[in-house]
Amino acid sequence: MIVGGAGPVRFLRLRVHGTGPLHVIHVEVRDRNGALDLQVRQVTASSLYGMTGRSPAEQKQALQARARSLLYFPIVGGDGLHTGDKDTTPWVQIDLQRLTDVESILIRNRADVWACRNWSLTVEGSEDGQDWRTIYDHRAVIDAVNVLVEQQIANAASPGQGRAFRLYWQTLRVFLSGAIIEHGFFDTLSISDEERGVLGDVVNSKLLYRFQQEITAHGMIRTFRYWSADEKKQYVEDALALVAALKDLSPHVMIGYGAVLSYIRSGDLMPHDDDVDVVIAMDQAAFADIPTATRAVSAFLAERGFRLDGDFFSHRWVAARGDKTLDVFVSLYSNDRVLFYPGPVGGCPIADVFPTIPVKLCDCIVPIPANPFRYLEAIYGPSWRVPQPQFSHEWNEDAFTGRRFTTIGRLIRNRAGLRRN
Repeated sequence: MIVGGAGPVRFLRLRVHGTGPLHVIHVEVRDRNGALDLQVRQVTASSLYGMTGRSPAEQKQALQARARSLLYFPIVGGDGLHTGDKDTTPWVQIDLQRLTDVESILIRNRADVWACRNWSLTVEGSEDGQDWRTIYDHRAVIDAVNVLVEQQIANAASPGQGRAFRLYWQTLRVFLSGAIIEHGFFDTLSISDEERGVLGDVVNSKLLYRFQQEITAHGMIRTFRYWSADEKKQYVEDALALVAALKDLSPHVMIGYGAVLSYIRSGDLMPHDDDVDVVIAMDQAAFADIPTATRAVSAFLAERGFRLDGDFFSHRWVAARGDKTLDVFVSLYSNDRVLFYPGPVGGCPIADVFPTIPVKLCDCIVPIPANPFRYLEAIYGPSWRVPQPQFSHEWNEDAFTGRRFTTIGRLIRNRAGLRRN
């Protein structure tokens, strides 16, 4: 991509919107005399991929190496500059050292399925590094296309055709704007669940497969459908590393939720899923409720060097290695029951869950519930055998806040609408 007409600037900044990485392979800045001779020290970035927790010296060395690749890619090769996966509005900045009348900027994106990450690219210029003006904004291009699309919608052969065209464009626009990592973004469309499912199927099969992306209940993500066998095995091994660590905290730890479905259905991870859930059950005698137990598990993992993210009611995102996270869900157990969230308000008989049984998943031996069939029916309902790519749990925190097994009767009455707190 070539951006022209930057005018007099000293600083140039490339950034993308939302949470996720910026990955640029090569940048070349030109004035009227040709390409500028830029130096590695002139490049800074908001973060660096794979460098979380590294020393300042290591980060500086990595920045120099990646800046060299970014500026001199045609000569030295490499992978350009890649910011961290969890960065928010990531950026790469180049200090030209002096006010320069920039005539054009050549930006080389990566050439694989992840090129879509830069579809919300903005290029900005500044004379002092404080006040920035926009040189290029990909969203403005989409806005211009939107005018043309709206004209086509207005001229549709029928109202039904116009509505279908609008729904497709709304989804495509979100994708092109770079909001592909926003959790549940598909819910921003004002459509019925049936329309959402149909539209998701069309967009998945006609568009997103080209980018190894898929719309699911988790948003737009790279599902297991596009993972290699080695990638899946390593990910399950990461889950088992968490299981082993958590065994020092509770005897009751397992692989749960979708991974259990995966094993029962095919012995492989479900194509339309994208994560593995580790479940630890804590003794309800020691904790007031699930959030309290979740905080204790979080502290335990953090002390042992695991990187955690999120502050959810019953789970955390945990990275065992690399940047791909697993979900660690915390439940409570008593003498005869286990209370899961999400899950049935009354919990599950503990005999259906613990002790776990060993099964083979992705060439690994993993622990799953003692009676996986009863567990799946309790968690997903009687229709669990039928694949539902758009399935979403019922997230009703109010029914579980401050609750333990001593109040199960009240919880059941509340669920039935017989009593409200």
